[in-house]
Amino acid sequence: MLGTAGGMLTAYQSLMPPSTEVGQTATLIVSLTNNGPDSILAKVSPSSPPGVFANGGEQSLELYPGITQQVSYTLNPQQSGSYMIESFISYAEDGVSWRSLRLQDPFIVSEPQAVPGGDEFPGPGDNSNPTDNPYDQPPGEEMPEEEYPPVGEYPVGPADQNPPGVPPAGPKGSGEQPDTTGQ
Repeated sequence: MLGTAGGMLTAYQSLMPPSTEVGQTATLIVSLTNNGPDSILAKVSPSSPPGVFANGGEQSLELYPGITQQVSYTLNPQQSGSYMIESFISYAEDGVSWRSLRLQDPFIVSEPQAVPGGDEFPGPGDNSNPTDNPYDQPPGEEMPEEEYPPVGEYPVGPADQNPPGVPPAGPKGSGEQPDTTGQ
């Protein structure tokens, strides 16, 4: 928003970004240009509505002829909604008479959007990630059934069995057969 007061001062503000989410920040920048022949004193105060907190209070600066100067504030929205962010500017012409100017910009704040799979490192029991450990269960939920046999009951595979009447082989790689003569 652009404002001019008596040709002596040109002021505008910009809000970046003009919309954001609760918990995110925005920056309000107020730019002031002294169009007169002499330096002037100016005071800039942000006015944030309930639901939006502006970091910083009134700032004073001396404006030199023909030079644009800026002040900035960080806005921290606490509630969603549509707001008008205002800046009040007062300045002294000739060091005696004070004038004022008000700038406004709309500011839209929305609730944060949930991002699917947004948790890079899900916590224990967070079953939203299919690669989670199935044993990480919230309290009160049943553990999944075991996929392994109970301890001590291991199945014997075909490589570990001898056909009926064939004695077991010796240690692997030894090339020896066990002594079956009983000596």
